[in-house]
Parts: sequence; C-alpha cells; structure tokens
Amino acid sequence: MPRGLRALLVRLHRWVGLAIAAPLALAGITGSLLAFETELDRWLNPDLFVVEAGPAAVRLEPAELATRMAAALPGAEPRWLPLQGGPSDSVRVRMVPVAGPQGVSQGGPPAVLDPPVLDYDEAFFDPYSGRLLGTRRSGESPFQRRTVVGFVYRLHQSLALPPVWGALILGTAAILWTIDGLTGALLTLPLRSGPGRDGTGRAKDGGRAGSRPG
Repeated sequence: MPRGLRALLVRLHRWVGLAIAAPLALAGITGSLLAFETELDRWLNPDLFVVEAGPAAVRLEPAELATRMAAALPGAEPRWLPLQGGPSDSVRVRMVPVAGPQGVSQGGPPAVLDPPVLDYDEAFFDPYSGRLLGTRRSGESPFQRRTVVGFVYRLHQSLALPPVWGALILGTAAILWTIDGLTGALLTLPLRSGPGRDGTGRAKDGGRAGSRPG
C-alpha cells in the first residue's frame, strides 16, 4: 500500500471512529440495560406489574377483561390483549384512543370525529378482577421511576429525539461504522515494498533504507 494512501486511511479511520463513538456507545449501553427491561421495570414499579392471587384465583376470560378495560378507561382501547402470563403478573396493554362517533356534515357524507387525546399510552390491569392498577406515558421522563425504563428504550431506538432525526443519526453512524471497519481492514495490508525495503517499510538489512554505516 502506498504511504500517501495509508496516511489518508489512518486519518479517516481515526476521525470517523471518534465521530461515531458517542452514538454507538450510547446504543451499546442502553441495549445492555434493555436486555433486562422487564425485570428492571418490574423492580421499579411493583404496584403496576405484580398482583396478588390466591391459589384458587381464576383469570378472567379475555372478552370479560376487555369489557372491564373499556369501563375503566372510556375513550381508549387496547392495541392487543395478552392471553398468557405468570400467576403474579398483571396485564400490560398499549392503549390507543377510540375513534369518535360519526357526525353529520351538511350536504356531504358523515364525518368521523377526531379521537380524544390520551395522557397515557400504557395501562395495567389485574387479570383476576379486571381492576385498573395504573396508567403511564412510557418513556416520557428519565427522572420518574414510572417512565425511566421506557426512556432508556427511546434512547436506544432514536436517541430520545424525534423518530426521523434519531433514525437519520443512527443510520448515518451505522454507515460510517461500516466504512471505518473497511478502512481498518485496509490498514492491515503491508506497505508497498521498494528497493532495499521489506513489506513493512523497514530496510531489509535491519536499518533504514538509504542510511549509511557510521
């Protein structure tokens, strides 16, 4: 490899590595924490995740549980309803607004009213009684035990930025990481050999090429 090209690759490898170090380190640290996401969230919020059930307790049928959810949180509905869980696990559901009823527009087709705005996006229920245990907006703040784990997820997924900007930054970092890896691989190639030099650029006789004995 020519010396000029090698010097250019060394600079490129160094500065690209420094540029992407922060987002990659943040993604790695938060990803390591998220490997224990459920355990951390359960430890921080046992009142939401843990229920007490006697040995004879029976979980509600999904249809009955959905009915009690609708009664507890009018204007919202679950995106899905988990059907399995441990005996001490609550039911954790993602909630979305229910579309409003159709209104009447003059001289045109019926108009659907805008859905209500919710101040939460997750709800927790007792699977045995259908009782609402609590709600939260996941990832809203890193300073509240209710939402800190969700905020770590936002950091990992989009650096806690708007999704478009987070995806742009992390996607660019991934591309630069690939380039950095390729330049690192190229830097393992030996320098081009010349007269009196080996592949490392050193003189073949152990001294520097062109030097004269003292």
